[in-house]
Amino acid sequence: MDGGRAMTAVKNALQGALEEIVRVSRELGSDPALVLHGGGNTSIKAMGEDVTGEQIELVLVKGSGWDLGTIESQGFAPLRRARLLQLLRLEKLSDSSMVNELRQASLSASAPTASIEALLHAHLPARVVLHSHADAIVALTDQPDGLRRAAEVLGERVAVLPYIMPGFDLARMVASTELADADAIVLANHGLFTFADDADAALDRHRALVAAASAALGMEHWGVEGEIVQRAGTPIELATLRRDIARTAGRPLLLRQSASERALRFAGRDDLAAVTSRGTATPEHVIRTKRVPLLGVDVDDYSERYLRYVAENRGDGEYTVLDPAPASSSTPSSAC
Repeated sequence: MDGGRAMTAVKNALQGALEEIVRVSRELGSDPALVLHGGGNTSIKAMGEDVTGEQIELVLVKGSGWDLGTIESQGFAPLRRARLLQLLRLEKLSDSSMVNELRQASLSASAPTASIEALLHAHLPARVVLHSHADAIVALTDQPDGLRRAAEVLGERVAVLPYIMPGFDLARMVASTELADADAIVLANHGLFTFADDADAALDRHRALVAAASAALGMEHWGVEGEIVQRAGTPIELATLRRDIARTAGRPLLLRQSASERALRFAGRDDLAAVTSRGTATPEHVIRTKRVPLLGVDVDDYSERYLRYVAENRGDGEYTVLDPAPASSSTPSSAC
């Protein structure tokens, strides 16, 4: 095969891999019980060529800010896998340095910034890697004995690991874990990774593990709102609450009132303050919401408590303080 035909073959294979990962990512992202808007990440490995014509192994990783349910081919960052594996040999790497290195490892300057879990995707040897924050997996591992329970329910081919914040430390932990017989990883209080050389096999395995976790919890369906009930509150009360939240957020917002019988029943619990102050089911859910909800209508008090919480817990790292409004935004505050 001459050089021109070889280059064409590589380009066609790369385009085929992109189309494959876009398709399977959309299937994964279309189920809100698996992936909240802006959450989850996927990747596929393929050969590419740089400007000199040299063939390079790439890992095409979902870019931050893209939604898996609607992602397109330009939503994936083409990263030099060898460079990412080199980074994993480091003892330490800050989040800001890691993001900088991921950008430099990209074959395209116009590509999106890759998911913060790109190093983990690069390390896993399988061609396709799918990651979600599936409700059932998170709920299973949120139990007091969650690690043991998940290992028992999901079987021997699943590596069940404790929670570590996504980024370099998580990738290093996975890189130091024996995965020879595994085709999935469960990260407690975080989510699920499945991996295979075939995209559909990785997706089928993902769904099967989530179904097994759901069955163990006695939950056939997630996110069911129940019967429709009469909404409470006057138009003036609702408009006032919307105004106060929008003012605190510093931008116009819409207020959606639920008509869910299940939500109403939850809101009527005697221990509502206690159960809602524990934080989100997984830290990754703060992509869409704050750590705790607003109870009542005192938006100013909520805002003051949120800013105080941030000041007390932000540490010495580089963090962006979000607006203190209780509403979830139409744009994710961060992305995986």
